[in-house]
Amino acid sequence: EAARLSGDGVASLATIEQVGRDLFGATLGPFELMNVTGIPIAFHAESSLHRAFGAAYAPAPKLEEQFRSGRPWPWKETAVEPERIAAVRERFLGLTIGIATQLVEEGVASAEATDRGAVVGLRRRFGPFALLNQVGIPEALRLVDAYARDRSGSFPVAAALRERAERGETAWPMRTVRVERHGPVVWVLLDRPEVLNSLNSDV
Repeated sequence: EAARLSGDGVASLATIEQVGRDLFGATLGPFELMNVTGIPIAFHAESSLHRAFGAAYAPAPKLEEQFRSGRPWPWKETAVEPERIAAVRERFLGLTIGIATQLVEEGVASAEATDRGAVVGLRRRFGPFALLNQVGIPEALRLVDAYARDRSGSFPVAAALRERAERGETAWPMRTVRVERHGPVVWVLLDRPEVLNSLNSDV
């Protein structure tokens, strides 16, 4: 999506890089991450997703162009544009929340596991459902619908997200504590391995 934002002329590389770091609480933004891990990996991964899941995951033309050039992303050579930050943030949120809610709807993973994968696997501070709950379900649906329109309808919008919005729900429930009864014994199970099952005010 970072490459698509650049190709669409939404913002400079530096703006997209900064929003990617700040929004997700990541150490590396999308362009620096691709430069470190290799742009060919990003391009071939996106190509594989395209073959498996269709047009919504087609590689951005700008990503293919950068891959063919054999050069790293020159994001440090551009300036941050404060007036473009909101537009980049909305696109990132629409994509991220859209994919995450689709994963849950298809039964690929729970909301909790999806967030954990982002936090533990991608070393982000905020998972997609944490971001969803920051903006609220009505705003999340607006962002995903807007993203789907930008992609000419090729990007699916999870029915579960729309149904929760229609019911007036404002947050996606996240369970980190389970209670199981085994005869006279009650087990309280904490499911927060990313923080070693430590307690906080929410728990």
